[in-house]
Amino acid sequence: MEKLPETLTCADVSIVSEDIRATGLCVSCKIYSSLASGKAILALVSEDSDIGEIIADSKCGFRVNQGDSDKFAECIKFWVDNPKELEKMGKISREVFVDNFTFNIALKKYIETLKI
Repeated sequence: MEKLPETLTCADVSIVSEDIRATGLCVSCKIYSSLASGKAILALVSEDSDIGEIIADSKCGFRVNQGDSDKFAECIKFWVDNPKELEKMGKISREVFVDNFTFNIALKKYIETLKI
């Protein structure tokens, strides 16, 4: 457990994937640790998924359809050619996590949802 922060932050990009059959049913929990790590995100998810919406709304990375290897390679090349953008997206990821998904914020959202 003490090594987890190192393993989440050792790469330049965090890759989050979600089975297309899960779209609308659940959200891959990896999105939250990826956002918290402050790394740009390459999401292999459907456009209409919750993760796809987070990426599109915040501009913290790129969303690619599952199996689209050309677009995947394009994203990696973009980051290689634009390291400042990679860094910027990583900072945005952390901001998105802090502003939306910390324990206290999530708890408040659950309480608001469950109030009758």
